[in-house]
Amino acid sequence: MSRLVALLCLVLSGCLVDVTHDGVVVVACVGDSNTQAAYLPGEVGWCEQLALAPSVIVRNYGAGGATWQGNVFPATGGPGCAAQTAQAIADGADTIVAACGTNNIGPQPAGSWGTAGTNAVLGPARAAGRIVYLLGIPFMDLAKVPTATSFNLAVQSANAELAAIAGASWVPAPSLASSDYYLDGKHLLTSGQFVRAAAIRAKVVQ
Repeated sequence: MSRLVALLCLVLSGCLVDVTHDGVVVVACVGDSNTQAAYLPGEVGWCEQLALAPSVIVRNYGAGGATWQGNVFPATGGPGCAAQTAQAIADGADTIVAACGTNNIGPQPAGSWGTAGTNAVLGPARAAGRIVYLLGIPFMDLAKVPTATSFNLAVQSANAELAAIAGASWVPAPSLASSDYYLDGKHLLTSGQFVRAAAIRAKVVQ
């Protein structure tokens, strides 16, 4: 039954449902430092700004340095998106919102992004009957980092692959202003996090 509900939500492209039948609706955010938001005051990122219904529980599993399957800081970093997803499922999450991939740019071979996303997040979540949203990887700000053109081209290619994954609802990376970025041109300030949250919220509750 839970898989049928998840499929229906995919068709409708917007759904907040208690697919685990435990009496509460739980949304889990998985991702890297832009999800964890430990660098922001109060650690308030897009996950904390989703502002869904008061009855919906939102949990942030993000970890700085997270990749699809691990962490770029294996000795000190937290779990990757695959492990975060597994934990969220074990904790009873009904919906998985995944914002992964930034730290894979470069090492991740072209043409393998769909496989990476499916293996890390979509496959396990769908097998458990969970609803899945995949977020577009944010581009770097060229005004702050003019040398990031190749990075952004890789992001564009990666997002095209991820958007084509069947079985997940795609949330494109929203357009951001230079003022929405931290000085490194990669991490999002509170304003950028808000824009991202708005894009996700519009998709999840439409």
